[in-house]
Amino acid sequence: MKRHVLDADSLKAFLEDRPGAATIEELLWNAAQSQQRVFVSVLCWNYLFSLVWRSKGEAVAREKMKQLSQLPIEVVDLTEADASGAAKLFAVSGIDFLECVAASTAQQRRATLVTTNKELSKFGDAVKILFAA
Repeated sequence: MKRHVLDADSLKAFLEDRPGAATIEELLWNAAQSQQRVFVSVLCWNYLFSLVWRSKGEAVAREKMKQLSQLPIEVVDLTEADASGAAKLFAVSGIDFLECVAASTAQQRRATLVTTNKELSKFGDAVKILFAA
């Protein structure tokens, strides 16, 4: 079974119907059909909540997260292995730590990281990435 991890950028693209949204929608459809699993780190989930809150207000943020929670996305806790992996990725890449958390979450679950952030190509072969466009 295929496994994917969404980062905050991919979820934001989905919510705002920006480039990459169709890719996320397809992944979620497949997850609903039990053909794959879709994860998101609790840190990325809450970061997205804070971004929406800041730009649209608390009520809209709560409604958007409620809508997302109805989708086949598994919000996973940050484990020690996830955090340690993120620290290593951050140390060698200099990429934003939250993105490193998403990447490490994917690594630990033997999943593909889904993002719209082209900067993550700096991870090279360390992380399997699907760039949603």
